[in-house]
Amino acid sequence: MLDAKVQAGDIDAWFVSTVSPHQQAPGIAGSVKSFFVDAKNYTPAFSLMSGCAGFNQNLQKCIEYFRLHKEAKYAVVAHTETMSSFLKKSRRFVPCVTVGDAAAAVMVERGQADEKFGILSICNYQDLKMLDYVGVDDDWNLYMDDSVIKDRACVNIPKASRECLSEAGWGINDVDIFVPHQTGNVIVKQAAA
Repeated sequence: MLDAKVQAGDIDAWFVSTVSPHQQAPGIAGSVKSFFVDAKNYTPAFSLMSGCAGFNQNLQKCIEYFRLHKEAKYAVVAHTETMSSFLKKSRRFVPCVTVGDAAAAVMVERGQADEKFGILSICNYQDLKMLDYVGVDDDWNLYMDDSVIKDRACVNIPKASRECLSEAGWGINDVDIFVPHQTGNVIVKQAAA
């Protein structure tokens, strides 16, 4: 909020996601919000239980919230994880180096302009073919099949990218930088081919 020069009391909604909450209830969004405002602040706080895709899903929900609430001007979208709490000692090292403990947040502001700018397009997929290959089991241990994840990522990254570009009215040559989430050269080179 300091970088955005926005006071916490001016935020109209809070969207926070995680798959590794410090407690089951209350939701993590309310917990995060409570560090910035007092108990008299009744702005909504939306908690989403989701891993990697949580940030993008909340970003999409934030934009939908702005469309429904024309008076809203500012929102926080954040994601936090302590994935190390899910790592089994028996797991191979290589699949686990793609996850880590981190948190990030952005301030989303409603803007007015004659031309499009900011978030032009969001494409979120739930790949049901991945349900049995990455997750957290009943004992709270991370499991993943890195070869299946690689194969699905190499299909999904280009598909989602093309859809976003099309919705934004851009071509591939309009993109200067592409930043994939938690991936390495094995996936990036195959997805780019």
